[in-house]
Amino acid sequence: MINPHFLYNTLDQLNWMALEAGQEEISRVLELMGQMFRIGLSGGESLIPIQDELLHVECYLKIQQFKRGQGLDWEIDCPEDLRQLLIPKLTLQPFVENAIVHGFHGRSHGRIVLNAVQEDRGIRIRIRDDGVGLRDDWKTRRRHPTGGYGIRNVTERIQVFFGPPFGVSLRNRTGGSGTEAEIYLPKLTQQPDLEGGRSDVDTRDRG
Repeated sequence: MINPHFLYNTLDQLNWMALEAGQEEISRVLELMGQMFRIGLSGGESLIPIQDELLHVECYLKIQQFKRGQGLDWEIDCPEDLRQLLIPKLTLQPFVENAIVHGFHGRSHGRIVLNAVQEDRGIRIRIRDDGVGLRDDWKTRRRHPTGGYGIRNVTERIQVFFGPPFGVSLRNRTGGSGTEAEIYLPKLTQQPDLEGGRSDVDTRDRG
């Protein structure tokens, strides 16, 4: 456990040190990290607006772009009327990170497209990349000790919060290289009661 004020104050101090040293790029990365931490903490809330979750993803992508230069680009398409709906925090970034770390490994360029659409029974968010795609044995292959837990964590949280038919699917793209992650969530306009692990999602959405 870390006191958030200590974290923010330390980042601010590092930011000022970077500016005084003329390190503007380092300063910008620290600012982006500060935004990510604030969204990640979110006052202890489990669910946050999709708008904040998308900002968290963009901050991460901009940090990665400092490392990769112009070799990384992305597109985010989410209608305005969906951006105030709620989503479990830290849901999308693990899929974007997986695309960059694994899908684009050893490549000089990569593109990520994220889009969200509203359906009668929920919200469907797709994250596509043009990377190397999934290995044939990706479902049974042992996870690397330093990675692979973010996506599993997201999958388990959605199962615990909402149950079927909501969840996550991961597959190779059809008609092109790369991976497509699909996250299916209920439409939530207010914080549900998640006590005991299951939300009060309308049972009509359970298929």
